[in-house]
Amino acid sequence: MEKSIKQVTDEALMVVPFMRVTGVQFKKTPKWFQKIEPKKGKAKPVSWFDHYGRMKENPDVLVVEPYGSLMGSDLEELQSFCDEYQLDYMVFPTSAYAPTQTMHVRIWPRHLDIPDF
Repeated sequence: MEKSIKQVTDEALMVVPFMRVTGVQFKKTPKWFQKIEPKKGKAKPVSWFDHYGRMKENPDVLVVEPYGSLMGSDLEELQSFCDEYQLDYMVFPTSAYAPTQTMHVRIWPRHLDIPDF
């Protein structure tokens, strides 16, 4: 039997404690991202880049909180972006922006020693 998105989200919330991310500076991006960010008008819209910001405690970490879930081509697109620019990422099932509707993704340069989240 196929599970609904709500069932999967509810199960994930039981396993992963709800993350209230108060340490995000929205609409600000890390310096490394500003160097690769496409010029306005030239950017190709990507589904995973929504509600963006950077971590207050570690401004080298880009945070995006897209609606829905990252599956299939969306996840492949995120992986390709990270591979192209030598980045690592971590996906959390919920975000503070709109719990149960958005995911929380953290992205950072591979060469940085970023602590476990």
